[in-house]
Amino acid sequence: SFSKMRLLTLFLLLLVQFTSQIVPNIVYDVSSNLEREDPWDIDGPCQVYVERLSGALGKMVQCAANYTIPPKVCTNCLDHYIHYRHVEYDTKHLDNVYSLDNSTCSDVIYRNYLLSYVNELSQSIDSRIWDISRCSDCIDIKFNFTHNNETEYFYNPNVISFKSKLELWRDCVSNYTEAGSLLVEQNNTVICNNCDDLFKDLYAFYWKIYVTPDVQFCVDVETTMNDTARLWNDVWNCSTVQSRQHEVIPAITTAGLLVLFTVFFYLSSYIQGGGEARRFVQYSRMADPRPARQRLLSTSASETNLSSRSSHASSATTPSRAQVHRQRD
Repeated sequence: SFSKMRLLTLFLLLLVQFTSQIVPNIVYDVSSNLEREDPWDIDGPCQVYVERLSGALGKMVQCAANYTIPPKVCTNCLDHYIHYRHVEYDTKHLDNVYSLDNSTCSDVIYRNYLLSYVNELSQSIDSRIWDISRCSDCIDIKFNFTHNNETEYFYNPNVISFKSKLELWRDCVSNYTEAGSLLVEQNNTVICNNCDDLFKDLYAFYWKIYVTPDVQFCVDVETTMNDTARLWNDVWNCSTVQSRQHEVIPAITTAGLLVLFTVFFYLSSYIQGGGEARRFVQYSRMADPRPARQRLLSTSASETNLSSRSSHASSATTPSRAQVHRQRD
C-alpha cells in the first residue's frame, strides 16, 4: 500500500508539472468562479482569466488616479505597470485553454466579439497613460514575459543626475525649515541665500536637457521641476528680489544708449547742414504761383451766346455783293 501511495503521489506531481507547462505562467483561485458559474455561459472556463486581467488593469488605473496631482505615474506605478503587462501577455497566449465551443480563451477575450472591454482598457493604459507620460524617456524596461521575476528596468542617467541634485537642494532647505513642512515661519532670506547655488545648479541641468534636441524628460521630472520652481519663486519669493536687481542695470544701460543715439543723430544732421538749422517749408504761407483770374465766366457765356456772337462778327466783317460791284466799277 505504501508503494501505491508513492506511485499515486508521483503521478500527481507529473500531472501538475505537465499542466503547468501547458498553461503559461498562470496560477488562479477558481473557487469564486465555480460558485457563481452560469450554466448558459459557453465562455465560463475563460472567466477566471478575465478576472485576473481586470484586477491588474484596476490596480494600474487606481495607481494612475492616485498620482495625478502632480502626475507621476512612471515612478510610482512602475510595479503595477509591469504586473499588468505580464498578465496581459498571459491572457493573449491562452492557446491551450478552451471554452465550451472549443474556442481558445484568447480568441474569446480578444476576437470572438465585436467589443472587448479589457482590450480597450489595455490600449488606454498603454497609449493614454504610459506613453503620453513619456515614461520610456525616464525608464527602460526589459520585459521577460516567460519569467515574470526576471523582468528588469533601468532609470535614465539624466534622471538619476536630476534626482541627486534635487535631493541636495531639498537637504539644504530642510536645514532651515521644520521637518516635513514647506511653510517657513522665519525670514525666507536665509533659505534664499544659503540654497540659491544648489537651486541654480538644479535648474541649469534641467534646462540644458530640456532644450537639447531629441532629448526630453518624462512627465514625472517635468512636473517635479515645475513644482520646485513654484515653491522657490511663489511660496518663498526667493527669485523676486534677485531678478529685480539683475534687471536694473540692463534697463539703465538701454535707456542711456537710446538717449546717446538720439543726440548723435541730431548732431550729425546739424554738422552736415553747414551748421545751420534746417528751414522747413511752410506751404500754407507761400503765394500761389499762378496769376489769379480777373473774373469767372458767367452763365451768359454759354455755348448758344458764344455761337450767336461769332455769327454777328462774321457778318460784320464780310462785304455785301453791292459793295463788291461798286468797287469793281
